[in-house]
Amino acid sequence: MAESEIGPVHYGRLFQPTKESERGKYPKFVVFNTGDTTVSEFYRVIKTCLDVTWSSGITKVTRIVNGRTPPRLIIQVRPDMAEMFRKSLRETFRERNPRLRTLLSQGFRNNKLKASMVGKWRTEEWKPYSVRKKSSRVEETVGSDWDTFASWNINGFNSKRLAVGAFLVENKVAVACLQETLHTTAWSPLRIQGYYSFSINRQKGFRGQAILVKNGIPAYRIPHEDSQILHVKISQWKTGRGNFPLHVFSCYWPSGGNRAGERKVLYKKLCQLADEIAKAEENPMILMAGDFNEPYDKVVRRFGYSTVMDVREMRGSRLTRFPKSGPVKDLDHFITSAHLKEYTKKSRVIRNQDASD
Repeated sequence: MAESEIGPVHYGRLFQPTKESERGKYPKFVVFNTGDTTVSEFYRVIKTCLDVTWSSGITKVTRIVNGRTPPRLIIQVRPDMAEMFRKSLRETFRERNPRLRTLLSQGFRNNKLKASMVGKWRTEEWKPYSVRKKSSRVEETVGSDWDTFASWNINGFNSKRLAVGAFLVENKVAVACLQETLHTTAWSPLRIQGYYSFSINRQKGFRGQAILVKNGIPAYRIPHEDSQILHVKISQWKTGRGNFPLHVFSCYWPSGGNRAGERKVLYKKLCQLADEIAKAEENPMILMAGDFNEPYDKVVRRFGYSTVMDVREMRGSRLTRFPKSGPVKDLDHFITSAHLKEYTKKSRVIRNQDASD
């Protein structure tokens, strides 16, 4: 069990009271579609958007993360406030609460508390497994042919959403790393139908990036201080030899010769993260992809810091940037661990896309 900022994070089954006398004493609610929202972030939303009477009725919040289902939150409340809390909670998460709408419109939520999350949250009353009704709904699954990784500097997500969605379906992309999304909390949520989204919004000195993971693939975000590094862990990635955890890093390095020092620091940070994963996991599967704003030969030298990662050679031309003026460049790259390399083919550049940078 790992501890979050405020409450515990349980890995495995839903929270159950440890004492027999406590079972059924406190009503509980499940909040779905919470993505990488932490317990402390959830408390901030609740305390700001709900009346203090209802927010004070919460006795415990637990974040559930396992390899079978997407992350979710379990809320435990006082028995005398359960019914009114349920109604207030649902109205808030549906963005029908005038106070919440006002706060969002004023840019209340920061980069970590993404405005897109509240509109997606859905609540249900928690029930013991033995009394839950079996659903006839067929869960969406990912076929074995949805096994493509993609990296794309899209130079603005909102105007190219349809082109990105069509590309993902046409190429059966399971995981996509997007750079330069130019996305802010004031705009509509960064979403693509059929995908979970994990994003870092645009901020001063940084133009935003995201990782999209196909629905049905259990994944969650691992936070880091550097906005240029977005880290998502897939709990179970299917291969011909079984299921393995897969770490995906989307990288968007600063451009320009005057920022070469910043890029060097980020390379060292990335190599350090890879080495830490290798120490914790046997034969780790790691994918690093993105716009490194440096050519292939220099990226190969930079990853000399790591004994775990290997820069992948492109099949055909490596050129990915064709500006209207100035030389063409190869700035986008795939880097994989040795274990993942066994299951992947050579990467290639896909041309003639409407959303290409």
